[in-house]
Amino acid sequence: MKKLLLAFTLFSGHFCSAQQSFGNYVLKVQTAQPYTPLTTGTNISSSIVWDDENFKFPLGFTLNIDGKTTTDFSFSAGEGFGPGSDTMGVVNTFSNFAASDLIDRGALSATPKSPLRYITTGTSPNRIFKFEVYNAGFFDEADLYGTVDDSVNFQIWVYETSNIIEFRYGSSKISNPGDYFYLGGSPLIGLAIDFDLDATTFAKGYTLVGSPSAPTVDSFVDFSTLPPVMSSYPASGTVYRFIPKAVAASIGESSIAQQFNVYPTITKETLTVDYNLNTKTKVDIYTTSGQVVKSTFIQQGSNVLDVSALASGNYLLQLSNNDGKAAFKFMKQ
Repeated sequence: MKKLLLAFTLFSGHFCSAQQSFGNYVLKVQTAQPYTPLTTGTNISSSIVWDDENFKFPLGFTLNIDGKTTTDFSFSAGEGFGPGSDTMGVVNTFSNFAASDLIDRGALSATPKSPLRYITTGTSPNRIFKFEVYNAGFFDEADLYGTVDDSVNFQIWVYETSNIIEFRYGSSKISNPGDYFYLGGSPLIGLAIDFDLDATTFAKGYTLVGSPSAPTVDSFVDFSTLPPVMSSYPASGTVYRFIPKAVAASIGESSIAQQFNVYPTITKETLTVDYNLNTKTKVDIYTTSGQVVKSTFIQQGSNVLDVSALASGNYLLQLSNNDGKAAFKFMKQ
């Protein structure tokens, strides 16, 4: 098995949601969403105890990822997961499970237990391609402990025409996250722009960090330092929805982050939040571990927040109103 530091491969009920923008996308986060296994989908691994296999099959339509396109979905077991453009040499690609190594849970018995399956629903031009990794285990559990008791379930949804990408997480059992995830408590989840598959370089990378229920988006351009990840694995019912900015407003998903201007990003005493609407908005400040350390409200205009009593370190400022939630990072010196 290959242990890759990072591999971006080709390949309603009650909820809370938050939005923020990055690059050419709006990220919408939802929690407590229903997760339904794709039991009627095509199983591409029905006779395979998969490990390092590579699969490729048609989407049924053309997917555009930040200007590069593909008509196929590719899956590379053991190297990471996520849809990517099939432009030769340099691709744009999402990843929902990089920096980890999954296997079929039948690895010790030679009987397949972890189906890889897909299905396309709806009619053109509004079809949804859905891919699922069901009941997958961890290579490192088998290698280090001789068991395959732990498991994860997740789906990737790809939307025709709108080019929206969704990562949907189901139930999981993760006993040894430090062993399973090479960067810490969770996989690397994000987007790489102009990723050179041969040179393993890219123009820019984006990764979700902080609390998995309210992550913020960080960026990096090389591996001189390890890219940050979230503090833990996403809970069942978590959905990360990546919406191209060009279509966000047309479907009512423009980022509420545009309502605010938060500055400075590094401060000793105060933060200023400029707000352009006449709607009462709640402010919560979180530590990187998800603990709320300050809560208040702001109104229209320029609002000054006193953060002088906070310990030095990195924080997440979350703003919530009737339109949803927006998150901003800052550092307290």
